[in-house]
Amino acid sequence: MRNAYWFAGVLTILVVALAAVAWANPIAGPPASSNETKVVLKTVDVTVDIRKAPAPKLAKPATSATATEPTPPDGKAPAIADWIEADVTCSYDLLCTQSVKSPVTLATGFPVSFMEDPNVKVTSLARTKSFTVEADGKIPDSLTRKTWILVGTDGKTRHYSGYGWNATLQRDVKQTVKIRYSLLLPVRDGASAFTYILRSGSTWPAPIEHETVRVKAAAGLALKPAESADFAPAVQPDGSLVWELKNAIPKEDVHVVIQPDAEPPAKN
Repeated sequence: MRNAYWFAGVLTILVVALAAVAWANPIAGPPASSNETKVVLKTVDVTVDIRKAPAPKLAKPATSATATEPTPPDGKAPAIADWIEADVTCSYDLLCTQSVKSPVTLATGFPVSFMEDPNVKVTSLARTKSFTVEADGKIPDSLTRKTWILVGTDGKTRHYSGYGWNATLQRDVKQTVKIRYSLLLPVRDGASAFTYILRSGSTWPAPIEHETVRVKAAAGLALKPAESADFAPAVQPDGSLVWELKNAIPKEDVHVVIQPDAEPPAKN
């Protein structure tokens, strides 16, 4: 049976098929055949904690999976005034609802960045400080750095960077996956930016039942959503931002502008 490939996004997940050695375009579901496998994304809960960080050391730890980030489109190295750290915790539930055999082994992945990010002049200089994954409390032994070039359902090509590993699912048994990672984001021109990839979830065979993304900032930092008015978050009294999706097919990502040395929100 041909392997199916799932990519969980800094955002949820992409579904593609592997043919020979070339990546196929993302598909909305498995082939209509006796060998089809169907995995659905049930719930996703994401928390992002933003705080100021000391400048990163030039030497990278031996255990780090830091990526070589792309050069900004203008080819210029921006002046970095300071650094922001974003600690991300993502928990999501997968359910294999259809397969010929059980268990099913899948090559899974989680993108943490993409070159087509509208904030790429900042985010392209971000550094991955750490990344861990657990599936039902077990750490996979096959975690590797990955990059993907995929064409989304909107017909646009995106260059994703993240991590991949092998996962095993039992049919009709929910699996809980917990992702934790930390990004160092540069501050330039008085601001920084963070992106959590949502739209990769649009290629699942069914809408995501429930997804919540919470972005919180420490004292001295202010958050500003950078999406369209149709995808505006709920602003909490403490200045944190919350996006909640139900039975959704994501068409946008979570983009946040971070402003250091900002006044805290007024208390009601």
